[in-house]
This record gives sequence, structure tokens and C-alpha cells, in this order.
Amino acid sequence: MVYRLDRQRIRKERAAMRKKGTVIRVLCLFFGVVVLGTVISRFTSSVLTPVVETEYASSGTIEHSIISDAVVTGSQEVPVYIPAGIRVEEICVTEGELVQEGDTLFRLNADELEETYLNKKIEHKSMKLQGSYPSEDARSLDELRIAKAEEELAYLEELVQKEGNVCAAFGGMVTEIRQQVGCAASDEAALVMGKEADQYTLKIHISDAEKNYVSTGDKATVQDGTVSATGTVTAIYKDTDGSGQYTVDVQVAGDSFQIGDSVLVNMVHTSNKYEYVIPLSAIRSDAASQYVLVAREKETLLGMELVAVKVQIKAETSNAEYAGADSDALSQKDKIIINSNKPLEAGDTVREK
Repeated sequence: MVYRLDRQRIRKERAAMRKKGTVIRVLCLFFGVVVLGTVISRFTSSVLTPVVETEYASSGTIEHSIISDAVVTGSQEVPVYIPAGIRVEEICVTEGELVQEGDTLFRLNADELEETYLNKKIEHKSMKLQGSYPSEDARSLDELRIAKAEEELAYLEELVQKEGNVCAAFGGMVTEIRQQVGCAASDEAALVMGKEADQYTLKIHISDAEKNYVSTGDKATVQDGTVSATGTVTAIYKDTDGSGQYTVDVQVAGDSFQIGDSVLVNMVHTSNKYEYVIPLSAIRSDAASQYVLVAREKETLLGMELVAVKVQIKAETSNAEYAGADSDALSQKDKIIINSNKPLEAGDTVREK
């Protein structure tokens, strides 16, 4: 009887142990499946989740750089006149040419020059024969006329002695020729020359769009090989040739360069400070607005993950790399997504590179 009870007890204990083992195996299998699922999920996520590059939102300014070639022509432009009514037979220089003091600029018709000189001489004598004057103002006015006539006569006499050769009174560069060969000179300047001085003015031509990024007072780097100097934008004005372009005057010290030097001018304009300076690669747009995607943490079934969140911005001025922008929804703690290895939309889970 005792033996039978022991056998029954042993059978019950073995059955309980088998049941317990089954439960343990089921639990182990369950947790194994969970772990395997998690590993697979993590692996799949690591493969499929876009990898992004981010940059913190920060304030700053936008710099615009305009680079152009220029030639040092002189800061003081001096007009050169020749006696009106005399035909010009030869123009001896070209625009952009460097001339020395005494170099011939024009050759005038000798016969017309001689005739003009003699007529001016007679006119001058008759002016000096004037007797009494009705008032002191009339006397002063006549004296001024006589003085001007004497200057003209002296210049004509000098030209006659030089056989009609109009020579440069100083060294410099011919910046503009207004006279035509075979035509009689007028009262307007026949030629304009740039004169050596303590300051040189460089003339840079820019487009209407570029004009928005240049202001008087802006600094410019002027470079000729290894020689570099800092210039200042002194004037901006519209060209009169109908091209729609503008001319920028940049003044630079005269001891750095010489007339005729070819230089490279880099004008830099710095904008006002913006709340955010954002890489252009990060800025997106839809039918309604401009926006960026930022990587923000979010609680998910798999724990804390980074999610791409759409944040509206208002981009204003920009250069080739960055735009100045304002946004009420952006924070300087936000990480702006500037690049992704896969197509990316708002709401997507992402991983930082």
C-alpha cells in the first residue's frame, strides 16, 4: 500500500515537472521571438531609416561678394579741350593708352589753325580798344572777357608753334575719346584723361540684381598679384548707355598701384543680422510656404527616436550657400536637417550621421 502511494506521488511530481518545463520552454521561445523581432526590427530600421546630417539653427549675417576685373585709370579725370572750329586730322592715342607728359594727342589742320589764330588776334586787339564803361560791373565783365581771350590766344599761339600738335600736359591714361577724325572740334572736351593722384578710383560695372548687394561705404579688396589693398565704395550710379547696368566707384590709395595696372576687385556687402542663417540645401518649399525639416526626439514603441518635423520659415536675402530667415516655430536648439541619404518627408524616423 505504501509502495503504491509512493509511485503515485512520483508520477504526479514528474507530471508537474514536465508541465513546468513546457511553460519554461514556451516562455523561452516567446522571449526569443521578442528578442529576435527586436533585433530584426532594429536591423531593418538601421537599413531603411534615412541617415541625415544636421546643423543647429543659429543667428548671423549674410555676406555677398562681387568679384570683377578693373583697370587703374586715375582718380582725377581731366578733360582736354582743343580750339573749336578747327578740323582734327589725326587722333594719335587710343582709349586705355598710357601717355607721358608731352606726348601728342591730336594733330590739327595747320591752315585752319593759322586762320583761327589770326582772327583771334584781331578780335583781341579790338576788345582792348574799348574806351569808357557805363559802370564798374561793365568794366569788370569786359576785363574777364579780355583775360579769357588772352588765354585762348596764348593757347592758339602755342599750337601754331607746335605745328598743330596737341600734347599731353601731364602723364596719365586716356579714359575716353570724344573727338572724331576729320570733324571740326566743338566746345565739348575732345578727350578725357585720368591723372595720377594720391587716390585712384576704379570703375566696376554690375547688374541691376547685383546693385542690391552693394552700398556706399562697403569695403573692397583690390589685388594685383601679390599686392593687395583695401578700397571703399564711394558712389553707385546707373549707366547712361541704356544697358540697365550700374557703375560702382571704388577708391583706393594711390601708393598701392599705378595707372594702367589690371586689378581684381572683390566687393563684400554684409547684411543686417538675421534670427537664423540656414543652408540653402535645407530649405524646402510647397504651394503654401517655405520650410525646413528638423530632427526632434519623439517617444515611440521602440523608445525615443528622432523624427523629421516640418517647421515653416520666411527666407529673405541669400548668397550661394546660406539664406537669412525668420521663424516663430524654430529654436536655436533645433537640429536642422541639411542632407539625407534617402528621400525624406515630414514624420519620417531618421538617424543622425
